[in-house]
This record gives sequence, C-alpha cells and structure tokens, in this order.
Amino acid sequence: GGAGRHGEALPAMQKGHALGSTRADWEYPSAQWVDRARFLAEMETRWSQMMAEGMDPDSPEEQLGMLQWASARDEGEKVLRLADLLFAEVGASYVDDAGVRKDCSRAAMLVASKAAEAAARATLQRRAREELSAHLAAMRRWVAGDASAAEPLAMMLEIIQTDTAYDPVRGDAALGLLAADEALAWRKVWEELARDLAALRSK
Repeated sequence: GGAGRHGEALPAMQKGHALGSTRADWEYPSAQWVDRARFLAEMETRWSQMMAEGMDPDSPEEQLGMLQWASARDEGEKVLRLADLLFAEVGASYVDDAGVRKDCSRAAMLVASKAAEAAARATLQRRAREELSAHLAAMRRWVAGDASAAEPLAMMLEIIQTDTAYDPVRGDAALGLLAADEALAWRKVWEELARDLAALRSK
C-alpha cells in the first residue's frame, strides 16, 4: 500500500498550500503541513534503511517521527520498540503530549493478532487497552486547553471505534472469549471512549 510514502504526497501538499495560501479566508496551517511532509519525505529513505538493518534513531525527536512513520505502515513491532525507547529515555509525559498512545495501542493489537501463545496475546491486548486509556486521558487534557481540538479528536475516536484491529476485544462475542476481568476492563474503556466522543460532539 501507499501508507507512509510521504515523498509521493509532498508535491500535492505543496500545490495545495500554494493555491490555498493566496486566499484571504485560508485558515489551515498548510505551511506547517508542507514542512512536516518534507521532513518525513527526507527521513523516509533513512528510516527504511535503518529498519532493514534493525537499527533505531538516537534522538527522541527522530524516534517519535520513525514511530509515526512505522505506525502508518502497520509495523506494529517497530512501533512498540520505539515507544519503549521513548518511555525509557524521556518518560510517559513526552509520549502522551506527542499524541502517539493511540498508535501504540493499535500496534499492540496488530502484534497480538500474530502471537501464537495465548499468554503473549493477552499481555499485548492488555497493553493495547492501557495505551488506549492513556490516550483518552491525554485527549481530555488537550481539549480542556484548546476547544478547537474537539473536531479532529472526535474523528479520531470514530476511526478507533470501527478499526478492525480491535475486533478481538470489542463486542459481546469477542469479549466473551477473554478472561472475565480483562473483558470487564475493555467494556469500561469502550464506554469511556463513547462518553468522550459524545462530549466532543457536543462542543
């Protein structure tokens, strides 16, 4: 697929910025988007090489960028390894503020789907739940500080609600296959997400 191919997206973003920014009513931070896309396009070749060699970036900023790139490519194992590096080197608050807890949660679900042993699968699903819960908590803080974040965050939650990566931990049939305490914990997270989504939509 084309996920993560920022070099291909950059010309279109540059054209959109050039056309849109001439308009008086243009409110989008398209210059920032172009700068970000250019950075990711430049880094993509480097990250592809590093991933092939099993290497990780040294700086937290580049670790974060590579994590987001790996997430777009559904490279679950790589996302979790980079997240663990960030947790160890700069702490949980940095990961919270960067908004990548949702990426870690989804990555854990992707890796869990490939786990051969039930115990490993359960551990990864628990991590996915804890990461998603942490994302919801961080999201509430962002909205409290900036009400304009409500709409994009609501859209993000709607994507999570229907993401097939979460099928093994969503719905009565799937939850019935989990340990009772874990099933209850997942039910609470899904209820929490639904409440947060309703609150965002009411803003």
